[in-house]
Amino acid sequence: MPIKPSTRPESYSQLVARSLKLYWQALPRTFFFAFLTAIVVFIPRLICVAVGQNVFLKATGSKQILVLYLAIYVSVLWFAAAIIWCINCIERNKHKNFITDIEMAGKRIIYVLGAAVCLFIIASLIGGLGYFLHCLLWHLKLYSLHNDLTVLLFFLVLLLQLGASIFVSTLFYFYFPLIVIEHDGIATALKQSALLVWHKVWMTLGVQLTPWLAYLVTLIAVKMIFKLNIIIYFMPINPVANFYPVLLHIGILALFIPWASSIMLVQLRDLELRKAAASRKKK
Repeated sequence: MPIKPSTRPESYSQLVARSLKLYWQALPRTFFFAFLTAIVVFIPRLICVAVGQNVFLKATGSKQILVLYLAIYVSVLWFAAAIIWCINCIERNKHKNFITDIEMAGKRIIYVLGAAVCLFIIASLIGGLGYFLHCLLWHLKLYSLHNDLTVLLFFLVLLLQLGASIFVSTLFYFYFPLIVIEHDGIATALKQSALLVWHKVWMTLGVQLTPWLAYLVTLIAVKMIFKLNIIIYFMPINPVANFYPVLLHIGILALFIPWASSIMLVQLRDLELRKAAASRKKK
């Protein structure tokens, strides 16, 4: 039975509960794409486990590695778009088949990549601004004092960079579903996401972090209870001895990806309702 969309803004607990109901309904039809996404994400680690050494560390900066990472990134975005489209169709009781999901995702992938490039440029500007502040403080010889003020200034700049990065990432977070399911253009999706999230950044961040915090807790619990060598990160820094922990990690990640997509759609609807309600009050 389809879950009826909310008709009014909801609290944090209501949003999480609604996302879990949608997740449970969509999981059988989205797990295939989620599993493919998890496998693609873990390709670097799988390669290192297969050869028994960190080949990526030795080949840092090579064209082959950059092409591989680009292919991984595009593939992840494509599968993620298919998951978002699938869940949206399930919510509306209009889902057709997996082929339609991947085709619709393919039609929007260029726009998604374009928006991702825009966000990368913004992130680079934030990083560049942070670097400029460090250079300025160094030029003013504030970093040469070697006292508590130096440490304070250094970490203050890092904190400002981190805060700005989190703020901007959250502000434009919903560009993805807006492009995929509402067929917005790049500029329109980024603008619409910012308008929806504005003044609700920290609430949005808290809701969207929920499935990933649950994912992290699950990994730690599995690691401690079963004494498995599960590496929390994806990148191949210290290759594990065998495939089993990696395959288990892939399975766990695949289970949580549809929940992250579901909660994204649920909160997008909620923010749209809040914006509509605010507009009616102004009138």
